[in-house]
Amino acid sequence: MIWLSAGDLSALHDPDMLALVLFSSTGHAQLFLGLGLASIAFASKINYPVYGLLVLAIIPISYALSGHTGFYSPTWLLKIFIIVHLSIACFWVGSFIPLLTLIDQKVETTSDTLERFGAIATVLIPFLLATGVGMAWLIAGGIDGLTTDYGLMLLGKVCLVTLLLCFAALNKLRLVPQFRAGQTQAAKKLNRSIKTEILLVLIILAFTATITTIIPPENLGHRLG
Repeated sequence: MIWLSAGDLSALHDPDMLALVLFSSTGHAQLFLGLGLASIAFASKINYPVYGLLVLAIIPISYALSGHTGFYSPTWLLKIFIIVHLSIACFWVGSFIPLLTLIDQKVETTSDTLERFGAIATVLIPFLLATGVGMAWLIAGGIDGLTTDYGLMLLGKVCLVTLLLCFAALNKLRLVPQFRAGQTQAAKKLNRSIKTEILLVLIILAFTATITTIIPPENLGHRLG
């Protein structure tokens, strides 16, 4: 609001300016983000699975209200793709720290939890990849879009995601079975592998932020509208 009013602080209590911002697509996105952050803050005090699912949905929806998905058609399909894509990504990435905690504590249920997470991830990751490919195809405009700046950045991100999936497969197929079998170094290897996944996720997020902010949609050259 202050930026729109050329630095005038009175815009913070101007009803017309507040309405302009809050009822815009960006305003809706910010409201959802704020609601999501507030919901996360109370998540530890509200122990209901349905509440967790609602919190998980709020933040992806905020991204569907803004960004590249609103510039390309079919916008409805892109918005579904990004909600599903980010919901699965939030579940996957959000599980890293709890899994590390369980591994360090070495409680009796750790092996069962790791195997259950692996089974769920095996079902969800194909949807994560399918929606990611779908968004890339529609936004980049097919194979030809890979020669653009956006496409080259996208290929770099794909390489990182492929590496991330390799570590995920290593965990499920080798390290988790070793951990269940009680092998001496299994916990240390699994801990190190998950921390590597966290690092890769941070790099992927940096790539994604670069793609969506530095490269403007109007310069992508396809499917704008």
